[in-house]
This record gives sequence, structure tokens and C-alpha cells, in this order.
Amino acid sequence: MNLSHLKILILIFLPILILGCTVNDDDGTGDALPPVTTQGASTFGCKINGQVFLPKMKSCFLCGWPEEMRLSYFQSGNIYRLGINAYNDINGDVSMHLDLYLDEPLAVGVYELSESYIASIDKTWPNAATNINRKINGELINSSFGTNSEITGTLEILEYNISERFIAGIFQFQAINQQGKIVEISEGRFDMKIY
Repeated sequence: MNLSHLKILILIFLPILILGCTVNDDDGTGDALPPVTTQGASTFGCKINGQVFLPKMKSCFLCGWPEEMRLSYFQSGNIYRLGINAYNDINGDVSMHLDLYLDEPLAVGVYELSESYIASIDKTWPNAATNINRKINGELINSSFGTNSEITGTLEILEYNISERFIAGIFQFQAINQQGKIVEISEGRFDMKIY
């Protein structure tokens, strides 16, 4: 085979190798939760109805889907917003969202996860929500759940390190769907860099 044939073969197979997706079928439910840390370790985990939830994504180069976990913290006008998102798309989809809307800057302490009124959209929004489209402890769940004024939880900030740009904490909450079904989110922990 001469050099020009080799170049042609490389040009044919290179896009297939680059764009090909491999399926990672380890959804993390058999894993242990990461330890509670306060050092910017880039970790997130909790239990949903007693089953471990870890952010994980299928291996896919250039798929264009958001990261498996993300933490943002910023000020908009007089409101400070902390947003924590985690996603797992293996053997179904699960996403977790924690959102705090504060009148004062974030500090170490305990915050209630219930609901917030967002004036800019004239809507009440849950501070914690999860979308589940997979089996949880053998039960197929296909619904969205959120906190409200009666179904609540807590988020405790253990460390807010401005110079190293990370926030760490623990959380737990219950969330309800439109049919009245409740899911229990327990043993939550995160130690994430600010995006």
C-alpha cells in the first residue's frame, strides 16, 4: 500500500473514530457516594429514594450536550443566585437542580429549599427539582418533581472559597410531582468549582 492510499484510508476512518460514541452502561447506582469534602474536589452525589445518584454521561466526543455537573453563582441586580445542576443519561435520564435566589450574598449556613418568587417572570419556582426517566429501586419513574412551600428540604453551605472559586455543601429534600407522588432526596453532597 502506498502513502496516498494510506492517507485516503485515514481520511475515511478518522471522522468515524472522532465522532463515534461509546456507550458507558455504568450508571453509578452501584457506586458509593463521594465523601463530603470542602476542597473543590469536583464531586456531587445523593440518594433518590435510597438509590445512589451520581452525575455520569455516555462517552461521546463532540456530542454537544452540557456537562454532567455544573455550579454557578452570580449577582443579577439585587438578587444573588446559586445554581447547581447534575445530570446522568445512562440507562435513562435523571437531572437534579438546586437553585437559591438570595437577597444577600451567599454565606456558610443553612438555607431552606422550598420555592422562590421570581419577579422577572412573575412565577413561583421550586428551589430544588429533579426530572427522572428511569428505574429507581426497581420502580420505573417518568416524571418531574419539585419542592414547594409544604414539601421542602435544606441546603447547607459548608465552604464558600472565593479565592479558589469553589462552593461545598450538603443537602436533602422531598419533591412532589403533579400527581402527588413524592421522591426523597437524601445524603446529598457537592464540592464544585464555580463555573
